[in-house]
Amino acid sequence: MRPVMISMALMLFAPAIAQQTIPVYQEPHHKFVYSGPAFKVLEVVIPEGDETFDHSHQLDVATVCIECADSKIREPGKPWGARRVRLVGGFNVTEYVGKPGAHAIQNVGTGNFRLIAVENQHTSGWSTAKPLDSQPGTTLGQEARSFRIYDVRLEPDTAPARHVHTVPAVIVLDAGDVMAGGGTSQASRRLAKPGEWIVVPAGTAHTLSAQGSKAAHLVEFEVR
Repeated sequence: MRPVMISMALMLFAPAIAQQTIPVYQEPHHKFVYSGPAFKVLEVVIPEGDETFDHSHQLDVATVCIECADSKIREPGKPWGARRVRLVGGFNVTEYVGKPGAHAIQNVGTGNFRLIAVENQHTSGWSTAKPLDSQPGTTLGQEARSFRIYDVRLEPDTAPARHVHTVPAVIVLDAGDVMAGGGTSQASRRLAKPGEWIVVPAGTAHTLSAQGSKAAHLVEFEVR
């Protein structure tokens, strides 16, 4: 086949390839930044004016919005849905186990659409352990079969918050400057940029303390 004919053939087949639904693991806007037996952590970044490929989800996912340009969602073969607005620091859980789903996401706003997502690797047998004891500044924001999500707000010049999770946890900074003690390295780590995160193994005590003169906001995902 001549080079010109090959180029034409590729141009004809490219739209069909782009319209195929791919696993979320292959979608280039979804970057897996941590992988373990119980859960994975993804950073999702969709630049202004860009959109993802159609991609599928099989496992339950919890997300927190770090940069929240307006977006639209489209299921394969269907038109784009209504404009969606997510709040910075807002979180939610989508349950895909037993009801897998596929979609594309389009950034129709200004700036990035950026999420930190946690994917629970379990398909059944989720933990029924009790939630954290009541602590100042820590609120149970959402509970689902596969996740508990805590909203943590720390004021400066106050005693560090100390937690022990009975299941693994992922802690994501939304705003402020925090010193986090414990976690996978068992050493203190500074979280100073929105979207920075740490993993805390089950049964490991960790502390969180606001640094500087401003309050801090974090989201804690317990992976059940």
